[in-house]
Amino acid sequence: MNRKYPGIAAAVVLGLVACHPSDQGGEPRSSPPAHTGQSTPAEPSALLAVARVFASDRGRDWNAYAALPQITWTDPAPVARGPGVYFRQGTVLLRGFADEDVPNGLPGMEHGTVRRNEGQSTLTLIGSQTDVGTVAISKPFYSDDYVAILRNQLGAAAQLVMIADQCAPAPFDEGAGPGAFFELSIPGRDIVYARASQQDGGKYTAGFTVFELTRTHPTQAMAELGCKQPK
Repeated sequence: MNRKYPGIAAAVVLGLVACHPSDQGGEPRSSPPAHTGQSTPAEPSALLAVARVFASDRGRDWNAYAALPQITWTDPAPVARGPGVYFRQGTVLLRGFADEDVPNGLPGMEHGTVRRNEGQSTLTLIGSQTDVGTVAISKPFYSDDYVAILRNQLGAAAQLVMIADQCAPAPFDEGAGPGAFFELSIPGRDIVYARASQQDGGKYTAGFTVFELTRTHPTQAMAELGCKQPK
């Protein structure tokens, strides 16, 4: 695979399938319900809390994410996953989803479903031994309405602008829908970018919807994926 930017997410998802049982089915999901008539929780969503750190002066520091209450860590510390590449994984809950029968990701006779919230997702920090370079959040099932999901997490605390959509899925992501890129602006923080995509997770999962945060404008990735840019 020669597409550098999407390759990061693909590697993350393949790793998640192996170590974090998930789901099966592959059908696009409807957008999460909007919050109406409810007060906004005092604690920011997991995605917003992570994005605030990622876009801050301390965003490259592994330790800056360690104490976030929205993350339940499965890795006690960053783990080497290749030459010069380190991951740290945990679980987070994306807002706006209901309980579903989610495949357990186990093969053969052990394959089945578990009842849990569809928003229960795997968070992966990716970087070098000293710096965090990318954040990926992978939720079960293909979901088409990226804007609705992101706005449910960000609320009024951040500005979200779509900079490209109709991006081609990876060749091996059979059944996955097109992706998109967003510019994310949080007051008092640097601008960061979010890639939203649907990625195949193998025969014992239902695929994943993945959100990746990066600091560099994804000009090259958008071109390689044949994205459409708003006029």
